[in-house]
Amino acid sequence: LFTGSSVTGGIVNSGAINGGSYGIGLNASTLTGGIVNSGTISNGVSRGIYLVSGSSTDSITNQAGGTISGSFAGIDIVGSIVTGGISNGGAINGFSYGVGVAGGTVTGGIVNSGTITGGRGIALVNGSIVDDINNAGGTISAAVGIHLATGSSVTGGIVNSGLITAATGIRLSSASSAGSISNSGIITASSNGSAGIRLSSGSTVGSV
Repeated sequence: LFTGSSVTGGIVNSGAINGGSYGIGLNASTLTGGIVNSGTISNGVSRGIYLVSGSSTDSITNQAGGTISGSFAGIDIVGSIVTGGISNGGAINGFSYGVGVAGGTVTGGIVNSGTITGGRGIALVNGSIVDDINNAGGTISAAVGIHLATGSSVTGGIVNSGLITAATGIRLSSASSAGSISNSGIITASSNGSAGIRLSSGSTVGSV
């Protein structure tokens, strides 16, 4: 855990990182050079990768063969910024979120060509802002595949060319918004009364 720190050169992991509270944690810290993982980053208590309290990093990349996992979230961005996007070609999983952004910003978007699993696969809450979400031939398996809530927004589009299997595939709730939703893949609603795409409580989409 880096607290009140400035780190240059990035973090590159091809082995195994398993922290007591977090695999990799930034608290009010800046990491220049981003995080690249082709090994295992895990935590049985909380989060695999955790940015909180105004932290920032250039990008987070989980390469093919890499695994990022946490008992709460695989990747959790809370009140912090990722300036170069989040990219997954491996596996990300967490009990509550695979990838969570809470009151944070991800420029460069979130791209998945691997697998993401969790209670919510990709979740934006508390006014988070992300450029785009692209499930680019990957698989998202969760209770809710992609969820925007509590005034969060995807300024570009949500794009699926892979597989989303969930009780609700894509959900926007509580005045959240997306520029567009585009699907050329498969969205499977896995239970009765569920929906492939669901908007509620004043949420908006520019086009579907």
